[in-house]
Amino acid sequence: MVVILSEAERRRELDLEEKTILLREVHHRVKNNLQLVASIMNMQSRGAQTPEARRMLSQLQRRVRGLATIHRSMNTNPDVTTVDSRDLMQALISEIGSMNAGTGQDISIETDLAPVPLTQDQGVTLSMLVSEAMTNAVKYLGVPEGGRPEITVRLRAPAENWLELEIINTKGQPLVEKEEVIQGTGIGARLMMAFAAQLDGTVETHETEDSFTYRLVFPVVAGAEPPAKQTNGQDQDAAEPAA
Repeated sequence: MVVILSEAERRRELDLEEKTILLREVHHRVKNNLQLVASIMNMQSRGAQTPEARRMLSQLQRRVRGLATIHRSMNTNPDVTTVDSRDLMQALISEIGSMNAGTGQDISIETDLAPVPLTQDQGVTLSMLVSEAMTNAVKYLGVPEGGRPEITVRLRAPAENWLELEIINTKGQPLVEKEEVIQGTGIGARLMMAFAAQLDGTVETHETEDSFTYRLVFPVVAGAEPPAKQTNGQDQDAAEPAA
């Protein structure tokens, strides 16, 4: 009986190891395929005849690369069923940081990220939302008087099983030409609303003379007790356009 139980346990461990290897291979192949699609889009954008076509291809390329990033994170995580929020967002911010090259300014990106395990569905949705929000922050970033353009990204746990995402960009002298901002399609705003709804999150925006803040609070576990509501008489909703 002991031999039979030991053999059954060994087979279960082998089956689990094989499934883990197969799942990692799936993530690896999906990541490679998405990166290939993004590279093809990059080639197409170089040959595009109009600024509008190049901009649309660039936006699609960014979103595809965002999906590739989440699969890369899942492939490197020891637990293939979850993704670490800090590692995921650091990878995304590094990816989006390449957008800074076209602004001609040294953009500072400050981060304060909590390491929280997320499910694969949460990881994908959060990564896509962060990608859109960061793109929006770069697009509407300004140089404050006497300072430099800065984006701050925070991910904190305001209560047990809850996360708060906060993305703040400085305001001032615009880095992006006004014509490019006006030509936005608004799809970024619609995507951010959809992703926030998928996370069962609540969105708030706050604007001052010097900065714009996007804040999302969402539960990591369904049915988690929500954090206590913070009141601030100075808070006001802002409607910054989205990409």
